[in-house]
Amino acid sequence: MSSRNEDMIYHAVPSFARFIIDNHFDEYIATEVRTSIEMKIPVWEKFAHLPIETLIENSRDFFGQFLKDAAGNSLRGNLERSINHYKLDVLKNVSRQQITPEDFLLTHEARKKTLRGYLHLYTTDATLMITILDELDHIFLQFSVAATSAYINLLNNIADEEKSIKEKLYTTSPGSYYIYDLENDTQILPSERLFEKLGYKKEDHYGNNHFFKQIMHPADLANSLNYIAALGNVVEGEVRFFEYRLKAMGGEYRWIRNYETVHKWSVTGMPAQMLGVAFDITQEHFYEEEIQSKDEALAEAQNLAHIGTFAWDLEKNKLTGFSHNLEKLGLKQGNTFEEVIGCIHNTDKQRVLQIFEHAIAGKTDYECEYRCTIDDRERIIWSKGKVVYVDEKPKFLKATVMDVTNQHQMVRKLQRSEELYKQAQVLNKIGNWSWKIGSDRVQWSDELFRVYGLQPQSEQISLERYCSFIHPEDLELRKNMLDEQISNPGHREYYFRINAADGKEKIIYGQSEVLIDEHGNPYKMIGTCQDVTAQKTLEKNLYENT
Repeated sequence: MSSRNEDMIYHAVPSFARFIIDNHFDEYIATEVRTSIEMKIPVWEKFAHLPIETLIENSRDFFGQFLKDAAGNSLRGNLERSINHYKLDVLKNVSRQQITPEDFLLTHEARKKTLRGYLHLYTTDATLMITILDELDHIFLQFSVAATSAYINLLNNIADEEKSIKEKLYTTSPGSYYIYDLENDTQILPSERLFEKLGYKKEDHYGNNHFFKQIMHPADLANSLNYIAALGNVVEGEVRFFEYRLKAMGGEYRWIRNYETVHKWSVTGMPAQMLGVAFDITQEHFYEEEIQSKDEALAEAQNLAHIGTFAWDLEKNKLTGFSHNLEKLGLKQGNTFEEVIGCIHNTDKQRVLQIFEHAIAGKTDYECEYRCTIDDRERIIWSKGKVVYVDEKPKFLKATVMDVTNQHQMVRKLQRSEELYKQAQVLNKIGNWSWKIGSDRVQWSDELFRVYGLQPQSEQISLERYCSFIHPEDLELRKNMLDEQISNPGHREYYFRINAADGKEKIIYGQSEVLIDEHGNPYKMIGTCQDVTAQKTLEKNLYENT
């Protein structure tokens, strides 16, 4: 299914919109309102006296309806309703006269920017991100073209009742309006406001029919000629647009977008004059370049992290939509599924096949790890993806893969280190503990439970429970030491006796340390306890026998 179509039926955006509705609806509404205010959209300035909470609540239904229509793939209806409400002047909270083309364009840009902000929460699949961004561009282009067309048509009707089209255009919109004569290749109503915004004075361009082309970027000039030639097949009511760069008085180039519709026809039925409006879209291009930069950074991050993405065309049985670093993961552009499966370790192959088949049959996501041989080395690969359906038939399997061999090796080393640490504690009858100062719970290691005559992790240890083990003659001294160490943080060593849960009296050698935060306040105490009963008993016997 094409993501670009006149019926505005999209493949990726509906699920993205549903994700926002289900997980971030209230936050999204507030974010779009704040983004609209930050972008200084003129129509929002009329409500600057209202609290932000009121603006968010008043916007909930309108913004929410857009998300719901996007999730239901019914944006065409949303667009038609919005345009119809504008034509009938039945807009909520604002009149038609208060809205300008700048409001349309910036509102669409604010909404697009807000949606982009949730994209990384929805997916890390670069291919899906690009698809969604492409569809969002198409959606808001349709909205901008339709809104501007409605606006221009409205101005045409008004202009018939006014003495001067120029006067009316200059008093109703911040956009730069003009009339372009195709036959004579000249502006009969110049874009004086545009030239003024670029820093030029009237004497810089007055009487110079070629001034516009003289300040156009050379790379855009050839495209403008192609655009003009294509106007020969424009139809009544159609709006065309063209983007280009103009050189400002200061020497820098500004991005401009023109929207045009036929103002007058020749006797032969060809367009003779075009009525247009020009907008400075430099900021919009900045946002697009920022997204592109982030996309490049994402690709670099994928490369560094040994992550790649691909799409498996289920009908053609070929890998497509291929990120460049997948060859490092044993995959190649054009591989069949059988070729990919052939590289998987025999022990894992059947399990992976079952996971893929289940995902295709159940229309669900899949996630798995498997071993495969890459450059004569066994690697561990993690993969996650989903099946894309078109007309109720599985069309693509889009997936992300990552080499997690090093992570597995690190986990095994950590597990081995932990095992050795626990063995050392058992051999030395030493356990460790931690206590968040002010709380009632003390964390004990497995061996410390054994020292106190308990099964490892058999109960939660409270301060009261800990104190119940201390020999009555040593209890007061131990409590005082705890209080003193909290008041004067530092390292302490000490001995005390306990009556263990198994009935044995033991001598404990302890060490502890108080941790302090960035403000110098104690917040946690950590320490160790070692059963030195046998050692102290031996020392006592030796002393008594000498």
